[in-house]
Amino acid sequence: MQIGKKYRIGYLYRTKLKFIVLSVILIGVFLLIYQMTSLDFPRDEEFFDYNDYSKVAKKEKHTFLKGVYPGDIIKYKPNERGNFVCYHTREEIDFSRVNDDYCDCIFDGSDEPGTNACQNGRFYCDTQKNDGFPEFVPSSRVNDGICDCCDGSDEWAKILPPTRLDESVQKKLGRYQTPCPNLCAK
Repeated sequence: MQIGKKYRIGYLYRTKLKFIVLSVILIGVFLLIYQMTSLDFPRDEEFFDYNDYSKVAKKEKHTFLKGVYPGDIIKYKPNERGNFVCYHTREEIDFSRVNDDYCDCIFDGSDEPGTNACQNGRFYCDTQKNDGFPEFVPSSRVNDGICDCCDGSDEWAKILPPTRLDESVQKKLGRYQTPCPNLCAK
């Protein structure tokens, strides 16, 4: 009889322990869900100014799209079905998805010339030098808080870095943070 009593006490102890552990886990999950639903995350639209840069705009009979080399602008006209065609895969996407900050053309990044959504894309600076070579930066450097184009056009969202270096330090390094000065030769 003594062995049965010990077995029953051990069983009750394990059952009680399982109940306590399960209760703690459930309370933790409940608190986590409560915290996540009560947090108010700001939307991207509150931080970034996408005006005139994320969509095609007409300027004096010319089409202008942020980050596109002027010689390639013909590739950014909608086809006969109103779609954009990715450069390499020839996949068609709705033209509203161009520069929407989501990489749809994953092989070449051609649908996001003005954002940093596609890591393998190119952003062509607004001011181009007349040396025959187009000035561009990797798309991953667009809106990163550091001015890569001489005119600062790669920092169109004007995101301020969390810590700002003194102007004299930036000048000494030859690298500038937003807001970007226009360093292009005039």
